[in-house]
Amino acid sequence: MWKRLPFVVLLGCLLAVPSVAAAKQTQNFEYRFSQVWSSAYRLIRVDMACRITDRDDEIGFLMFEYSDGRDWFPGSAQLVQVKERGKDVIRVEVQIPEQPSYIEIMILDKLRKKLLEEYGEPIVGPTPGGKRGNGPSEEPPSDKKGKDGEAPNEPGNRNGPKDGERAPKQRQG
Repeated sequence: MWKRLPFVVLLGCLLAVPSVAAAKQTQNFEYRFSQVWSSAYRLIRVDMACRITDRDDEIGFLMFEYSDGRDWFPGSAQLVQVKERGKDVIRVEVQIPEQPSYIEIMILDKLRKKLLEEYGEPIVGPTPGGKRGNGPSEEPPSDKKGKDGEAPNEPGNRNGPKDGERAPKQRQG
């Protein structure tokens, strides 16, 4: 019995310590790429006071150092546009290999809350024109011109609807 005691104590200690994450944590968001990228960057850099060591805005990749209050640990976040049930969504992958997986989950949960606070409920629907992100994009400029040669609903256009009026419906053709 006494011969097994060190083994039992060691096993108990190993089970009591949270496991260190070997894989990344992911979560999908139904927001535009630019919204998720902006919120993720500000969350990690400003809200969590992490050090940014490298970033690529174009592809949505961020390397940072996370602090547990004593030490700094390297981590990364990447945004990837994927299709889920026919919809474009942004998958965020967070990885801090030297920390327990609940830290990565906490970051993703904070990001979800931040997106909800800043942008409201996600816009659901297909992305027109293959643009990154999700939801409606700006409509292309109108080819129809008003009396003065300006598009009817451009800002500053005198031919557009007045305050309180609705814009006339344009024929589809």
